Amino acid sequence: MAYQTVGRAVTRVDALEKATGSALYAGDVHLPRMLHGKVLLSPFSHARILNIHPSLLPAFPGLEAQRQAWEHGVKVTGATVHLVTTDLDAGPILLQSAVEVRDDDTPDTLAARILEQEHRLYPEAIALVLDGGVTPLPQR
Repeated sequence: MAYQTVGRAVTRVDALEKATGSALYAGDVHLPRMLHGKVLLSPFSHARILNIHPSLLPAFPGLEAQRQAWEHGVKVTGATVHLVTTDLDAGPILLQSAVEVRDDDTPDTLAARILEQEHRLYPEAIALVLDGGVTPLPQR
C-alpha cells in the first residue's frame, strides 16, 4: 500500500526510511510529516498518524517552535512525538525528550540539538505503534 505526503514530507520520510532500513507504512499506520488541518486529515480519520514537533508540547505549538522557545527565554525545551488530530499539535503525546537551552544558543543551534532528539525519538515511536503499544483511535 502507498501513502500520500504533502510538501517536504516525502524528503523526510525517504530519509527516515533510509536511516531505519524499513518502510514507514504498515497496516493502518501512516507516517507522513506536515499534514494538518481538517481538510487534509479527513481522508485519514481511520489512521494513526505520527508527528514530530520540536518542543515539549503543549508548549510552543505551531511553526518555528524552536525560535518561540528561544525568544521566550525558557531553559528547557525539547522534542515531542504525538498522534495527529485535527487540532494543531494537540494529539496524544507518545514520547518526549528534553533539550537544555544554553546561554550561547541561537535558534539554529537549538534547532540542531532538538533535531538530534527528533531523530532518536521517531524510530522509538514507530516501534511503539507497530508493536501495539498504542491503542488505535476510535472509528468515526
